Amino acid sequence: MYRREAQEAVGHFKGVENNNPEVYRQLNRLVARRIVNKTPDGLYGITSYGRLILQSLDVFKFLTKHREFILSHDLLVIPLEFIRRLGELNECEMVKGVYRIITVQEKYMEETELRLWTMSRQIFHRCSPCLRNSRAKAST
Repeated sequence: MYRREAQEAVGHFKGVENNNPEVYRQLNRLVARRIVNKTPDGLYGITSYGRLILQSLDVFKFLTKHREFILSHDLLVIPLEFIRRLGELNECEMVKGVYRIITVQEKYMEETELRLWTMSRQIFHRCSPCLRNSRAKAST
């Protein structure tokens, strides 16, 4: 379960009378691990520890979404500080195919107003005019 879904799920249990023993078993497990707490009036809420856990789930969401790519590529060559931030890429689109990648790079280079960081094994000479135009726009 990912952050937003988990927050909604915990929110649904607040004050809800549910006779399903499985629900209570799972809630008790979360309480025992101090991910959620139960107030004296019987409401459930997420703890600060639980919120931290939910924030870290974004990385797992990214890893799950791109499992096949990750299994065929060694991401451990990327510094750990960036691996920890993979969850920030959840809304990104993975572009496949050489020509599609070049087209997308050209588009972003043309739209860049201030700075563009890119990593590539080779320089695409078709992108040189985009870079010159971007430099010219930035200097005016």
